[in-house]
Amino acid sequence: MPPRHQEEACFDTTELAAKVAQVHHAFAEYLDPHVPDCALPSAGPSDSVGQGSADATTAVGDRPRLEVLPQAESGSRYRCLFQLLSHPYRYARRKHGIATALEGDEFVIAAPRIKLLMRAFLEHLASDDRLAKSCRSLNFHVTLSDDSMLALVYEEPLDEVGWREAAEACRTALGLGTIVGRAKKQCIALPRTHVLERFPLQPGLDVYQQQEESIFSNPSAPMCLQTMQWLVEVARQFGGTDLNLLELYSGSGTYTPAMCSVFAHVLSVEIQRTLVEAARRNLELNHCESRATVHRAPVEFCRRLLRSREHEGRRYDAVLLDPPRDGLDDFTRSQLHNFEVVMLISCSPLRKLILDAEALHTTHRLARMVILDHFPGTRHLEAAVVFVRHRTIDAPVAVDD
Repeated sequence: MPPRHQEEACFDTTELAAKVAQVHHAFAEYLDPHVPDCALPSAGPSDSVGQGSADATTAVGDRPRLEVLPQAESGSRYRCLFQLLSHPYRYARRKHGIATALEGDEFVIAAPRIKLLMRAFLEHLASDDRLAKSCRSLNFHVTLSDDSMLALVYEEPLDEVGWREAAEACRTALGLGTIVGRAKKQCIALPRTHVLERFPLQPGLDVYQQQEESIFSNPSAPMCLQTMQWLVEVARQFGGTDLNLLELYSGSGTYTPAMCSVFAHVLSVEIQRTLVEAARRNLELNHCESRATVHRAPVEFCRRLLRSREHEGRRYDAVLLDPPRDGLDDFTRSQLHNFEVVMLISCSPLRKLILDAEALHTTHRLARMVILDHFPGTRHLEAAVVFVRHRTIDAPVAVDD
């Protein structure tokens, strides 16, 4: 039998309780032996986060209880991509390279507003199908704050005048916030290429996010909100108000404004130019420019920053990392020992996050861990952890990629 950390990133089950049990088994030496209940809370998303803190404080010794933030599979997806089939018009989803038509309300994971828009769009095409010609795919995107966008991708060039006329008629009929058409070297937006999301982070504090049609955003808005709230909670619990935060793999700044509500200063680092531009826009939306800096940086800059933990006169003793599915590289992992607080989000808890725990256990204790059910009903699961330093050792030798 292979070691735990060599298991596949995907789980062998879609049942949340079974996936949680696998994670608990993999991290057994770091966690309280109690296996958590995976039942959905009766409270709303923003009311259920604090329960994790209570569970964590009732753990045995220094080992925290595993926390779980579940969500119902039905209505969980706020961003849905489909193909459009004709004769008659209907939606299809591609799986294993094959487009399979949906029947009626079969796509249960779509948010209620998306289901309404799906029906309304097909009804609109029955009387005016100009938008359907050469349409390859379409993406519905809605928000907690009731904004909405329909983005259509075409095989053939768009007649701009004709498309605008048809799109405006559709936008009015469906009550859409915006509609976007894309073809090769063409992008037409009526009136914009994004939706505006508002996350009620806590009473009296909302976080705004401009979610672009062409940039990834979390498809589960309720779970994204709960993740923000959990990160804010643990940041406060472990002294974030007195620390500066280094945020790596920050993307479009999903968590940066929320972290600005806790930490003295946030340095957000991302490599991709389009994501850096989006992150800066989101900082401006939340009036966080004085509390955070977004830096576009090559790999070597990130390495120097991890080694020194200093930039422009500030020292960073806390770090937040949200890496892609491949997880942390060996060099980054080797430099985390000298941070006081390490917050890490992982979409591969069995294969990658366990390596991080094993690498940090000599200097840090696992203080909090939560299961984030971003994709209910699938073989995937995400987790977030907080490691807090309990002793200092000589800095390990840096590991090259």
